[in-house]
Amino acid sequence: MEEKRDFLERQVGAALCGIGSVRLVGKLDLDSKPLFPVAGGMDVDAVAVGLGRELRRHLTLPDAGVARLGQLAAAKQQTLARALPRRTPNYCSGCPHKRVD
Repeated sequence: MEEKRDFLERQVGAALCGIGSVRLVGKLDLDSKPLFPVAGGMDVDAVAVGLGRELRRHLTLPDAGVARLGQLAAAKQQTLARALPRRTPNYCSGCPHKRVD
């Protein structure tokens, strides 16, 4: 999983050029939708959900895998639904922008 540059993705793509009709997914899935988040953090749960979603298109996952992906999706929804406390913007004590003229 490359979060910034697509160095490995380009290398794998170059290696697959002579094989035939192979579609490589990386930052985007087969529908050209983001496979992994490009902003913010990426943890093992995000990787598992992204890979699981893509693998389910081509393979039959074991029941335990499908159940785990469901648990991860539910946990993500709960996290998104939980309101985070708002913090008012302020400057540090030594910041030159703090002065009001």
